[in-house]
Amino acid sequence: MFVAQSLIEAHSEFIEKSRSNELFKSLNIAALSDVDIARFLVVCKGKEDAALKRIEATLNWRKSFDIEKLMSEDFSEIESTCKLKVCGPTKSGLPILVWSAARHRPTDFPMEQNIRYFVQVIEKGKRSGVFKEPLVFINDRTGMKRSNMDPKLMRNIVILFSAHYPETLEVAFNFPSGKLLTVGWNVIKTLISPANAQKMQFLSEKEFRAQILELVEPENLTKRLGGFIPDDMANLSKVSLLDPKEDVNADEIDEKIVAELVKELGDVDADSK
Repeated sequence: MFVAQSLIEAHSEFIEKSRSNELFKSLNIAALSDVDIARFLVVCKGKEDAALKRIEATLNWRKSFDIEKLMSEDFSEIESTCKLKVCGPTKSGLPILVWSAARHRPTDFPMEQNIRYFVQVIEKGKRSGVFKEPLVFINDRTGMKRSNMDPKLMRNIVILFSAHYPETLEVAFNFPSGKLLTVGWNVIKTLISPANAQKMQFLSEKEFRAQILELVEPENLTKRLGGFIPDDMANLSKVSLLDPKEDVNADEIDEKIVAELVKELGDVDADSK
């Protein structure tokens, strides 16, 4: 699969038009790859004016967010939690990004720091060529407790992907997922764009392992995900980073997640529906 190259070839005229835009030049459009530019046209369904507006908004965001400064920032403390990992690729060459929910606590680091770390990971992946193709996102909820829940961060990540990294997500696996979260998803998905909603999958542990091993060779996956690579989080389900006395009630957690996400995602993706 070479989605990136086909995008460039299909939208070469729009890419050239965008790169010759004097305003965009002043906003450093050189920082965007040809694939990045083409993806804006795709998400806008071929409407050039809409795509150009979104590119301008993203270039302004990158300037205000100071992406170049971000690339040299030290996130070693967050990185040591191992909550966000790159692995893969899939059999078709797609990169994989794994989020381990039980490794995240909203109180450990400021929201802005978590967001900047996430963006740095994405930008490093893009610059190295690892994230040239659409990525597979895995939300590993194993061992997750109430104290790990962070719907506000999830909301911001959804906004980042939707607004500034369109068409970079191939599929998102959420596991293990119970019936309550699956039912709740039927409510949540009405709050985001159909394009993003159809990429989300909620699976049991068994279902996930069956699907992921169809997509990825075992040698490119950690043991936790059904592969062969030694996993530094292998004991995560047995040893919590939180108070060991805290109860784990999956239904209660899922119920709260649904309620919080409905609240937080209310205005996400409204423009792209």
